[in-house]
Amino acid sequence: MNDVNVAKNIEEQQTYNVEEVAAILRVSYHTALKIIKNGDIKSLKVGKQYRVTKSELNKLLQKDEQGG
Repeated sequence: MNDVNVAKNIEEQQTYNVEEVAAILRVSYHTALKIIKNGDIKSLKVGKQYRVTKSELNKLLQKDEQGG
């Protein structure tokens, strides 16, 4: 794997917490948490915190743009 692919892979694995997801989606913290808990976006639970990868957040945004 070359350096460009490694850098892109690392960037795609970046994670966001619920507060960051809310800011990116421009919704409240509670709405972002609801989206995550409903399974509308795949997430990881680390301890008591949810984490969403950049790639999963991008999938949600693309789905929304396509009217899904």
